[in-house]
Amino acid sequence: MAPGKLAEQIGALSVNEASAMARQMLAEKIDPFVICDEVMDGLRIVGDKYNNGTCFIADLIVSGMLAQEIFSFINDAVMDISYEKVMGKVVIGTIYEDIHDIGKNLFCDCLRCNGVNVIDLGVDVPVGEFIAAAERHKPDILAISTVMDNSFTHIKDLIMGLGKAGISGNIKIVVGGAAADARFVQLEGIHCLTNDCRQGIDFCLRTLKEKSA
Repeated sequence: MAPGKLAEQIGALSVNEASAMARQMLAEKIDPFVICDEVMDGLRIVGDKYNNGTCFIADLIVSGMLAQEIFSFINDAVMDISYEKVMGKVVIGTIYEDIHDIGKNLFCDCLRCNGVNVIDLGVDVPVGEFIAAAERHKPDILAISTVMDNSFTHIKDLIMGLGKAGISGNIKIVVGGAAADARFVQLEGIHCLTNDCRQGIDFCLRTLKEKSA
């Protein structure tokens, strides 16, 4: 299976073809995280089209439903990945004005199956709600999911808000998703910036393991 083909099918909203291709990739024992990356790339293609005005909110919904279907049959494979059990707390949510939850849900599933207490705030989470959750739950890690390119301003406001609240120094901040790109490097206080789901999971597990040692 040529790399990128699944992303192209998702980007083209070829629902049946993309679903069949993902099943074939899984049957061929391709790493589920590789499939995850392809799905996220496909969602970004659709997101870019939406930002450019060449597709509509209904297309975002279709792409999200397609991705949800794909992850529904690869989640079991992901759960078979073994990590040493760790303890800790992670608060996660998809930033305001972004309704994508596929990558976030996979991220949550992987952490939970490794003994991590995950508090999922859902999607379209306002900056103030993130800050309130960080103050209330006092997590080890705050994870912010982003697929839409217009999320940068909201995440910038969130990072600044955490600093003003005096809690940014007590938690590690992860920004992940298809829109996590070089723009975010300028924001001080982000400890892990990645569009690789596996890299984000590994960072969280490593951080929690080191903290509990």
